[in-house]
Amino acid sequence: MSFLRELYDETKVVETTTPKKLYRGVMASGKGAGTARFGRGLYSSPNKSYVQSGYKFDKIIELTPEVAYPDNPLIIDVHVECFEDWLLRESGAKSMREFHKKWPDSAEFVKSKGFDGVVSGDDIVKY
Repeated sequence: MSFLRELYDETKVVETTTPKKLYRGVMASGKGAGTARFGRGLYSSPNKSYVQSGYKFDKIIELTPEVAYPDNPLIIDVHVECFEDWLLRESGAKSMREFHKKWPDSAEFVKSKGFDGVVSGDDIVKY
């Protein structure tokens, strides 16, 4: 059994509560960092220090859960590899390269499964 398979099998869907405050780092352009490891969307975190530690943002803004927290999120353990493994298992693709040939934006695939975002540890993305 592969490491990723063991990691995925040990991952359990957890209950989460909607945070009261969310934070997002923005550049001078008004945009985020430009990374999209969970697909294109509005990235935020309930942990302000986590946001501050990631990139050199020009400012950190506070967002309300109504704006930034998904209504029906896919909840993944804190490992990005678990998200990628979920994508591969659900899509039937053999590799992320194969997956991205059909789904260039992971968000589109996740939305096709009925989710409107991802919650993974301190990372929250709303599509």
